[in-house]
Parts: sequence; C-alpha cells; structure tokens
Amino acid sequence: MQDYLNLFNDDTKMYDMTYAAAWQLGRLMIMNDNKILQELKKWKNELELHNLLQEQNRYSHLPNLMTQVPDISDLLLNYVTELIQLRNFPVYYLLPHADLSTEESIKYFKIDNSWILSFLYGIFSAGPKLSMKDFEKYILKNKTFHNIFDYDKSYYGILLQSQTIKN
Repeated sequence: MQDYLNLFNDDTKMYDMTYAAAWQLGRLMIMNDNKILQELKKWKNELELHNLLQEQNRYSHLPNLMTQVPDISDLLLNYVTELIQLRNFPVYYLLPHADLSTEESIKYFKIDNSWILSFLYGIFSAGPKLSMKDFEKYILKNKTFHNIFDYDKSYYGILLQSQTIKN
C-alpha cells in the first residue's frame, strides 16, 4: 500500500514520500502496542464476519442471518483519538529540532489532511485486510473521529521559537 503513496512532483521532478512515511508511522505506532493491536485484529475479524454474512444474505437462498456491525472498542477508539490529537505522538518526527530554527522566530503551518488520512490508514492497515470501502464507512464517517478532526476542513498552527516563551 505504501508504494502507492509515493507521488511524483512535477515541479521538483522528485518523489514525495511524506504520505508513505505517514502510513508507515501509523502502522508502526499501532504495532508497538500489543493490546491495541489485538483489539484492532478482533474488530477487523468481526467486521469480516459481518461482511461475509451480509454477502451470504444477498446471494443465497438460505434464511437471512441477522448481524450487527461490530463497534470499535473504546480502547482502540481512545488510542486513535489521542494520536489524531497528537497526544502520545512522536511530534519530533514532524518538527525540526529547535537548533535548526532561527532564534526568536514564529512560523505558521498547515496540517495536511492527506497526511493525516495516510497516517490513519496506516494505523488501520495492521492485521487482517481492511477494504477502502470499509475504511471510509466505519473510520472516516465515525462520529468520534469526525468530531476531533474534520477531513474536509483545513487546520493551521504556529511554531514559536523564543527564549522569552519557553516551549
């Protein structure tokens, strides 16, 4: 999957690998926590079973089997929510070291929504396969995630390097 996220930039004539790096970072972050990874695998297996039953109901003459869409566990939901809010997140992966910034400087930045989406897909790509349709339906349209980070809006921030105001 990450190979599809390497994009060629016509202006610079170079490959942009930031989205692939975001996908890999998300995948490595969740694989680093076994308990969360087990919750993700459990949810994805339940979702696959739900999808198989739905398909059987559509194409079979057998009686319909009722099934509910499995809910994402609170543990997994809280973990991903904190990552989207950049808590328990290695921010130093994204920002330059303080020594590389000029003293007494202020810089504005925009959070790239595509980077966050790649990061999120990296998180949910660990374990059993998750289709893009299911990712969009159950993750991107999840109200909890959508309330924290609206993928259609732009978000901005400020980096301040100052001796007067620490951190």
